[in-house]
Amino acid sequence: MRFLDCVYLPNPTCCSSIPIAHHTAPDNSHRRKLKISKKQRLTVRREDTLDVACDDDAPKISAGDIGYVDIDDVQEHHLQSALKVAGSLIPTPGTLQLSDEHYTQLYPPLQWRDSEVYITTEKEPDFGNVLSGDGYLLDETDADWLKSNNQVANGKIISEDEMELVMGIFEQLTGLQEPRDWASYMILFSSKLAPTCFASGTVPSWVPPPHSLTYIAQQVYPHWRHRRTLLNNSKLRPSPNV
Repeated sequence: MRFLDCVYLPNPTCCSSIPIAHHTAPDNSHRRKLKISKKQRLTVRREDTLDVACDDDAPKISAGDIGYVDIDDVQEHHLQSALKVAGSLIPTPGTLQLSDEHYTQLYPPLQWRDSEVYITTEKEPDFGNVLSGDGYLLDETDADWLKSNNQVANGKIISEDEMELVMGIFEQLTGLQEPRDWASYMILFSSKLAPTCFASGTVPSWVPPPHSLTYIAQQVYPHWRHRRTLLNNSKLRPSPNV
């Protein structure tokens, strides 16, 4: 009991005053008992088992299901999920052992063959192209022209290698410039080609002599110039810019 307020009342018969204490009731709002409904489940404990916690609603978990985990953490949701997944797995003992009998059936010896058939080498490489990278290969348009020219030719038949050589020299000498007249190119073909014009460093044996090469170049020149004109003086085979 504590005295919160003291009121002094004057006594008409006496000059002294007697203090009168007013008692304040303690606040018991935090001590209110919880109401128990009829649907709430209560635990009945015996006198000899009061020191042991007993919860009938808790699931029964054996020591093997705990998995070396503290007993307080057994009801943790993620742990229970992991234990359920682990329990659904089918044990497969002996999977780490390798059966020699099955291994030889699945992997018979001497079954692998080297892929030598996929690797081929060019025994006769083409060194006929000019060295500067302007080597020329005939396309369908050139092949059609060569076929028709050989059919009506009264003189020498032009081969594909000879036409590719002449077209490559035309492309090398002209570059991105406008094609010049035939007299400017005739000077080169009328003399013997130097070995440095070829990738092998030597003149191939099939290269015709200067007079025959000049005749071939003179026959191919109109066809080559016409194709260059259609491409606005661009190269017939653009080379990579490296």
